[in-house]
Amino acid sequence: MSHKYRHTIKSRFIIMILALILFLGIGISTLFYYLYMYSLNKTMLQNTETNIHFMADNINYNIDNIIKYSQWCRSNTDINNFLITPRSNDNYGQITSKATNVFNADFLKNSSRNYIQRIVIGSLDKDDYLQIVPNSYSKDCNMPALIKALPYFNNYINYNPISKYNFILENSSFPCANQQMVPLIQTVESTFGIDNIGFIYTEISIQLFKDAIKAYSQEELSNVYITIGSNTYQLSNSTTLKQITNFSDYHDISSDDLLYSNTKYRSVYNGKENIQLVSLQLSMSGCYITEELSPAVFKQWHNQYIIIIIMLVIIILIVGALLLFSFARFFNKPVRKIHHQINEISNGNFEPDHSIEWNNELGDIGHYINKLGIDINDLMLKRIENECEKKDYEYKMLQSQINPHFLYNTLNSIKWMATIQKSDGIAEMTTSLSRLLKNISKGKSGIVSIDYELALLSDYLTIQKYRYGGALNVEYIIDDEMLRNNQILRFTLQPVIENAIFHGIEPKGNTGHITVHIYDTDDKSTKISITDDGIGMTPELIENVLNDDSANDSSFFKNMGISSVNKMIKYTFGDNYGMSIESELGLYTTVHILLPKKQYEGGGIT
Repeated sequence: MSHKYRHTIKSRFIIMILALILFLGIGISTLFYYLYMYSLNKTMLQNTETNIHFMADNINYNIDNIIKYSQWCRSNTDINNFLITPRSNDNYGQITSKATNVFNADFLKNSSRNYIQRIVIGSLDKDDYLQIVPNSYSKDCNMPALIKALPYFNNYINYNPISKYNFILENSSFPCANQQMVPLIQTVESTFGIDNIGFIYTEISIQLFKDAIKAYSQEELSNVYITIGSNTYQLSNSTTLKQITNFSDYHDISSDDLLYSNTKYRSVYNGKENIQLVSLQLSMSGCYITEELSPAVFKQWHNQYIIIIIMLVIIILIVGALLLFSFARFFNKPVRKIHHQINEISNGNFEPDHSIEWNNELGDIGHYINKLGIDINDLMLKRIENECEKKDYEYKMLQSQINPHFLYNTLNSIKWMATIQKSDGIAEMTTSLSRLLKNISKGKSGIVSIDYELALLSDYLTIQKYRYGGALNVEYIIDDEMLRNNQILRFTLQPVIENAIFHGIEPKGNTGHITVHIYDTDDKSTKISITDDGIGMTPELIENVLNDDSANDSSFFKNMGISSVNKMIKYTFGDNYGMSIESELGLYTTVHILLPKKQYEGGGIT
């Protein structure tokens, strides 16, 4: 019973509806899921990009202020005089005081002074120096000597262009200052720019980078990194920057969703999984600010959508169950009544049951079932009537067959009389006409061999030669005698030859020549080309001959025009076969007949 139910229209319709709802539900959910995730990724990417641009602007602003202050110190005349004036000079105290005042005054004007952990201006050849440092870090010591003893001092003292400066993160080496900082070391040239007379040593506090992220809200679990030189550090509330050592396999990601062309979107492996990073280069050469796109948000929304899809599937199943119940009630009773009426018809009761003609699609079926019963009853009555008419028809057919036999006997009598009277031409024409009429009586359709068709054509041409005397000459060229056994439709050649005689050679008014050439075109096709040296045909006439369905009134075989033969060939063998005509006015006309290369398996001429 369950197997039978699976094959009912009702069950298939319900299953189809359920499958469609399920497909649409899952498809729409999946589409919205991917669209939402794409939109979420795009929003997070652009928000992250905007954040790092704001952070980068903040960092660049303070770094530029610090560098400008350092550059100002390098070019200030008072500080320059302090560096070149020896202690033995009578004005040394005044020069030192003036240099200290301008040094401190401009420092207090700088809005980024809080991020200068220490700045020292010292001489290359003496111990004098100017220094600004928090009181907790201040101590009386020989600062120029300590700075010049730093392991990286000699490397950085030669970096005059700030654009080529290689920034690094170091721990401060001075007493009471054990904090991380970025050192900036620059030379001070003499006023005339000939000799280096000193240096400026600046410690940039890491608080500059940490304060940049405090002003902007970050997504939970989102990490921000600062790259200084060749090392990357994580920005956090910790007093020190933690170096990141497990990043590897950087890959750039191409995205049209980025807002700025100078933003880098990359993927990196952090030792556990691939994460996505958005980076921006700072004004400090070799330094980048980077924020990670948190995967926690994606996972959260992914889990929520899984729950939505599960709920959707449950709803679909409930709807499907309701549909099953509703369809069962809607279909069962009408189907039973329709089934009963069909059984009545099969048992011979053709009376219509109008109660099954409801005002719905099933009622239409009921209406047509009633009509079917009536039509079957009418058909049976009609069949009885046709059987009676069939007997009358068979009697008339018997009468129609007497006339051809009488004609054959009459023609045979004429032939023997002509033979006795030694009229060989009349005897030959009569014999040919007798054979033609005998084949015509067999019908105009059917497949025969080419040899059979040539024999029929020969009988037809015998009659035409006596009509035209010596004015008609026919030549046969057969490339391979085996082609005679190939198949062809009965009476294919006669309409073509007749057209060549009546419309090509006869209007010319003198002797005509017709060539019948049979040959292979390839392994699958045989072609018969019939060429006459008549008056030729125009392209319009060729088109009319191939497509005109009307019969040729002069044709020996009525209703067998060239277009009819062409259509019959295509109908029988396929559209790849049929007739084509080429002609030149006043010279010739050639009709090509393309046939499948296939042996005829029937009998020959009878």
